Amino acid sequence: MEIYSNRLEVSSPGTLPKGMTVIDLGQKSVRRNALIADLLHRIGFIEKAGTGIRRMREEAHEHGCLEPSFEETGFFSTTFSPNPEVRLEVGAQSGAQSEQVLEILGIGTCSAGELAVKTGAASKSGAMKRTLTKLITQGYIEYTIPDKPTSRLQRYRITETGRKVLMELKEAQR
Repeated sequence: MEIYSNRLEVSSPGTLPKGMTVIDLGQKSVRRNALIADLLHRIGFIEKAGTGIRRMREEAHEHGCLEPSFEETGFFSTTFSPNPEVRLEVGAQSGAQSEQVLEILGIGTCSAGELAVKTGAASKSGAMKRTLTKLITQGYIEYTIPDKPTSRLQRYRITETGRKVLMELKEAQR
């Protein structure tokens, strides 16, 4: 399983069962091992064989997501894409956190941990690290100890470019 910012990919070694193509998915069901499938059905672990692809497509539609795509290239892979509106919402939250970080650093320097606390983030990992990396890459903030980015004493400060962007953001909100 591979998770990207815009999709989830699930790959399985091997190919589809003999006689089956990607076009057949959701239309035709072929059991690889009839004995195991029958046993799992009898103990209630499988309710109905051959309904998984159809259910995935229905769930994607129900949640406003693109239909999953399927590919066979020696591996069988399925790609799931999120609801575009949810992606926009997540992007907006990320932008809000960036603005918060710029506002806080506009007052003075802070460590990643202090920024996490001041922005209400759960911790300094994950989203906060991505936000800081993005702001550094954009040139809006910088390290106070540039030669040692992983130093436990590392702090962040806003750059002149970051101050200009922050002013523009505040102007746009008025």
